[in-house]
Amino acid sequence: KEKIRKKDDKINDLNQTRDELRQEKDLYKARWERAHADLETEQKKTADLREELRKANNQIDYLQKEVKTLNSQTINVKVPEAETDTASKLKKSEKAVKDLNKKLEESESELAKLKSDYESLKTTVDRLNETIAGFDAERAIFEDTLALKNNEIESLKSSPELTQEQTSEIVTGEVIRRSPSELYSEMISDGRYDIKLVKDGSHMLIVPNVEGIAVCVNHCIRLPRLGDLIPFAGEVSFKLIPAGNNILRVDLK
Repeated sequence: KEKIRKKDDKINDLNQTRDELRQEKDLYKARWERAHADLETEQKKTADLREELRKANNQIDYLQKEVKTLNSQTINVKVPEAETDTASKLKKSEKAVKDLNKKLEESESELAKLKSDYESLKTTVDRLNETIAGFDAERAIFEDTLALKNNEIESLKSSPELTQEQTSEIVTGEVIRRSPSELYSEMISDGRYDIKLVKDGSHMLIVPNVEGIAVCVNHCIRLPRLGDLIPFAGEVSFKLIPAGNNILRVDLK
């Protein structure tokens, strides 16, 4: 009865932890959706600014050509002393050049402002992309942790109650980390496995799976990404405990 009570308590604790993880995952999902909506808005603004920049550049090119044309037309004009038709045309031409130069300055000023706004929006878009990438990484961790909790719960639910005699017969062992990416243990049979690392890094589970990415040959499992998850400071051994359903638990702390 005491064994049953402890198992029920463990299942209840795992269920509570799983519910809390689901709530936290939903919170991150909501934040991710807000960030994604903001990103789409900023990307639309950036696209609009790019179009405005293109038009402003075209306007400047046009005005510069107009100024060049008017200047070339007035270079060889001789101004009579009297107010002639030619003199009048010259004055109009000079005024047109002056007006165009003013418009050109205004266009260049507007272009500078648009470029500044564009760079600001680009920075915002980059920041939002980084935020979304961070949310994606957190979500993946939550999903792995939830899957681990589900496995533990189902394993506990399906496991038979153990007598004191049976409990004393459980064989524990050790797993040796030989390198940043290698684990060795006589208790690990050759085959394919899923490796589940809990979020707090206290332990991980070695779960048999014919489609698992971790392959064990001669009792040695190679995990290329293990060094990224758990730093390697030299050969070390960890306690290895059967967790039911052929699952092995590695205590890392």
